[in-house]
Amino acid sequence: MKTHMMYDCFLKYLKETAVLDGDIIEVGVYQGESLQMIGAITKELGIKKKMYGVDTFSGMPGSVINGLDNGWGDRGQPTPGCGGHFPGDFADTSFGYVAKIISPYDNILLIQGIFPQCADNISNEKFCFAHVDVDIYQSYKDTYEFLWPRMASGGVIVCGDDYPCPWLPGAKKAIDEAVEKFGVIPVITPKKQHIIRKP
Repeated sequence: MKTHMMYDCFLKYLKETAVLDGDIIEVGVYQGESLQMIGAITKELGIKKKMYGVDTFSGMPGSVINGLDNGWGDRGQPTPGCGGHFPGDFADTSFGYVAKIISPYDNILLIQGIFPQCADNISNEKFCFAHVDVDIYQSYKDTYEFLWPRMASGGVIVCGDDYPCPWLPGAKKAIDEAVEKFGVIPVITPKKQHIIRKP
């Protein structure tokens, strides 16, 4: 787990935000690997905050935008994972599978659905730390716009690996638009993780 590309980033920003008001959220859970890592780090650090993991748990939603979130090979074939994503990609997961993976952490609540439409029960929550890994334009746009006003002062939103990916131009476009709208300067780590902090 400590060799995972996100470990040092999660450790640093979870430590820094532990003293802030607000809970922890991950949007884009897939099979639960990074959520499990966040759970393990918070347990190791003695951070006793509520954590939320949000995903469709059934793959990419239908809001994928052709030509922005995906691409096509030289013979007209779809290229998911290489040229972006298509509805239904990453369907090899389930709510039950992830619930089992994160079962050692009784402070994690899973929320199933398309974010933020599924977020009614947490619409009044504050957050100190958010990890967003949703790959596509509309999901990044909606997620950042939902989270930003709910972030505690000093809280951070981490985009782990989508921002620098040339095959995910929609992700970069949505994040760049959010940064400009929020009027903040991002931090890009040596591993190309994209971080914004709420003033």
